[in-house]
Amino acid sequence: MEKEISKAIVSLLIKYPFYANLALQLNIKQDELCPTFGTDGSNLFWSEQGMALFKNDLPYVMAHEVLHLVNGTLWRVDKRDKFLWNIATDIEIYYLLKSDFQSPEIITNTIKVIEKEIGNCKGKNAELIYSLLQNRRDQDGGEGEDGQDKQSHAGVGPDILNPAKDT
Repeated sequence: MEKEISKAIVSLLIKYPFYANLALQLNIKQDELCPTFGTDGSNLFWSEQGMALFKNDLPYVMAHEVLHLVNGTLWRVDKRDKFLWNIATDIEIYYLLKSDFQSPEIITNTIKVIEKEIGNCKGKNAELIYSLLQNRRDQDGGEGEDGQDKQSHAGVGPDILNPAKDT
């Protein structure tokens, strides 16, 4: 499977060297505790489930994970609910990549569903998106998360694919 990731990085190197050069700085590791793909700032984690789900979209996924680092989303979380924060940063990254990449259909469809609840997020930063998500959750009477990580790594995970599902 790492061969497919290497091919994706080479593909990025040709068309989007910025993303590729940053992706090459990460250690690529399989981690089945990671729902799909993710990063902790030093590593790019992948799982069999993630490979199966995004096999045809690996350049997008690699660029997505790199933008988590470039945007400092791992450090900007502060005391926010990490589950909602990851959704907010995934939406922010979706729009940052939209002009250069065709996003996976499942991500596009999920963001459309979320935006029906909180409004269009194009041009909004993760902090504002987070606030909109938090307000919507509070309107629904949700208790929210306790601030504890629900997954081991940020990134394209079940949060953006299925925000209502507990992981």
